[in-house]
Amino acid sequence: MGIAKWFSTGFESVREYSDELDRKAEMAKNGQPFIPNLILADGESRTVRFITTTPLTFREHYLPNAKGKKFYTCLEGMIDETTGERIECPFCLSGNKATFRGAFLVMDRDTDRWTDKEGKVHEVSGRIKIFKQGIKVLKVLDKMSAKRDLKEWDIEITRTGESTDTQYNFIPEEKFPLTEDEIKAIDEFKGDKTLLDKLAEELAPISVEEAMTVLRGGTPAKKPSGTSYQDDDTIGF
Repeated sequence: MGIAKWFSTGFESVREYSDELDRKAEMAKNGQPFIPNLILADGESRTVRFITTTPLTFREHYLPNAKGKKFYTCLEGMIDETTGERIECPFCLSGNKATFRGAFLVMDRDTDRWTDKEGKVHEVSGRIKIFKQGIKVLKVLDKMSAKRDLKEWDIEITRTGESTDTQYNFIPEEKFPLTEDEIKAIDEFKGDKTLLDKLAEELAPISVEEAMTVLRGGTPAKKPSGTSYQDDDTIGF
């Protein structure tokens, strides 16, 4: 019987484990496993690496509430686990029209800066985010993906315009593989799930009861997946 190597030697393993702890602490501090949206203001550019190239497509409602604008995944087509019957989406029944969306996971190359409650300034780059768009942008990405593997290139995304008058430009920058640290960070992010499963989990609809609460002007018991209760007007139409 062979002897398994259960140990390592040298300080390299110490540094690797220290880096792993730092990454996990950073993820916890920055709100992971909650996945933020990639948000661009008018005229802003960000460089990203797509880590999923197959869009997760669904329909989404836009509703205002006391805390600002919100986007909610449509419940239409879901099955009630108790009765086995199809669920009728309360948002649809209220007359709110759902819009077609597609979502990807991207690694944001740019730096996010924020100040915590204690006044300490934080900076982090390489965060994994949701890039969620409408049919016009999805058709552009479909054409791009037919010519190149989006996961192999860093791509600069620039937004111009606001609300329904919004355009996104995509400029491939450099083609190079992810680093070992980036691959490790992605593996830690998804855990024992696939990246698409992780994305689907984040975008899953709220319950019928929570949807009714929203329609009454209240706030659901948990945050709608992928929103973070912010004014998110960056969805492409």
